Amino acid sequence: MNFLVYRIEDKNGTGPYRGKTRSADSWFNKTICNHNAYKRPGPWQCCTLREIDEKHLKKYSFAFSTIKQLERWFPKTDRELLHDNGYRIAIYKVPKEFYIRATNQCIFIKEKSDLVEKIDIKEYYTKLTKKVIK
Repeated sequence: MNFLVYRIEDKNGTGPYRGKTRSADSWFNKTICNHNAYKRPGPWQCCTLREIDEKHLKKYSFAFSTIKQLERWFPKTDRELLHDNGYRIAIYKVPKEFYIRATNQCIFIKEKSDLVEKIDIKEYYTKLTKKVIK
C-alpha cells in the first residue's frame, strides 16, 4: 500500500524549516514562525512522533497526509508567502513502511518515495477551486 503526502519545498527539495530560512533574521522566522507558532507543534509535542528518538527522526522528512492538514499548518497568507519565496507543493507516493501519520503532520523517508508532481501553490488552489465550482 502507498500513501500520497503533500510537502512544501523549494526547487532543491528543502523544506522551509531547513537551510537559510532558519536564520533569526530570515523572512520565514519574522513572519510565518512568529504569527502561527501555536498551530505548529514540534515533533516532541506529538504523541506519535515523540516516541521516535531524535537520531532516528532525522532520516525522515515532514509533510502532510492531506491538503487539509497542509492548510491548517500553513493558512492562506503563509502559503502566499511561501509561494512568493519559491516554495511549491511536492506530492510524493510513499510506501507504507516508510510513512508515519501523526495528528498534525506526517513523516516519510523521501529517498524511499517517488516524487509524483511539484505544483505551484497558487496554481494548485486555482485548480482546486475550479473543481469545487464545477
